[in-house]
Amino acid sequence: MSRNKAVDTPTASQVHGSDTASGQRGRVMRTKPADYQLVPFPTTQRVIVDLQRLSEHKHMIQVLTEVDVTIPRQVIHEQKARGAEPLSFTAFIAACLGKAVDEDKAVQAYRKGRNQLVLFQDVDISIMVEHEVEGQKFPLPYVVRAANRKTAREIRAFQKRHTAEVLPIPRLLQRWPGLLLLGGRVLLRSPFYRKRSAGTCGITAVGMFGKGSGWGIPTATPP
Repeated sequence: MSRNKAVDTPTASQVHGSDTASGQRGRVMRTKPADYQLVPFPTTQRVIVDLQRLSEHKHMIQVLTEVDVTIPRQVIHEQKARGAEPLSFTAFIAACLGKAVDEDKAVQAYRKGRNQLVLFQDVDISIMVEHEVEGQKFPLPYVVRAANRKTAREIRAFQKRHTAEVLPIPRLLQRWPGLLLLGGRVLLRSPFYRKRSAGTCGITAVGMFGKGSGWGIPTATPP
């Protein structure tokens, strides 16, 4: 009976390249220069993975539409040309969304149990803002409360106060991402918790994070 021969395998921190396996004595031999790198999976991305899992059971319908925003953009450019503080385009969209949802609050209804819907009077809009967490870009929401009763200027003032803040709950989930998956299914049953944590509707703005245009269709919604 022959003894089992030891197999030398590199650890994750040692691998930095394309090592190929050799059949000689069961050892891994480096045969060519590195062409890949192993890096740790960011803890912030685990939160996003858990959000995706929490949204798997939701029945979502995507609708694409176009709106002519030529005049609002011209006004913003004119404000910049005069040296005045320009209105945020995101704040303008949030104000419009607040007024539109206020006309038919059924579009922001949350289901309560099997036979009831909760129709909130306030339109609380969640807006995603990109922050840097542990060297990684991570979207975090802030909620504009009662946007249906605010002007675009008031929403802009709120933006300036809150866009630099990092919310404490995502930091906690960043350290223990499994908490979101464990407690999310229970907490999200409450429409009041969902409104408090993430509003009643939301906006994502591609232009806030880069140049160009495009459609962003989220597959997961915040709690």
